[in-house]
Amino acid sequence: MNFADFTAKLENVSDDIAEDVIEATREVAAEMLAAAQERAPVVSGELRDSGRVVDAQDGAQVEFTAEYAAEVHENPESEGFRFLESVIDERSGALPDDIAAKVDL
Repeated sequence: MNFADFTAKLENVSDDIAEDVIEATREVAAEMLAAAQERAPVVSGELRDSGRVVDAQDGAQVEFTAEYAAEVHENPESEGFRFLESVIDERSGALPDDIAAKVDL
């Protein structure tokens, strides 16, 4: 194998790993969504059911699309005060390890 072949093979491995990391990020985001949905207050279920994982640059993000989601999330008098942010805060220190654990190297 010459150097050009070796370099091409390395680039393919790098691309595969990057795709695996993005997929692992989506999986972790889905776990975080589930935890946030458990914490979201439920009157009609619309807020909880509006949560979703969406693709973001190099990964994924969690969002709630109910018209009043931000109001509930940011209201300290709400039963659901920071229902998503609290999950992010709890998991943030472990996110790199959680993602790495899902990547098969």
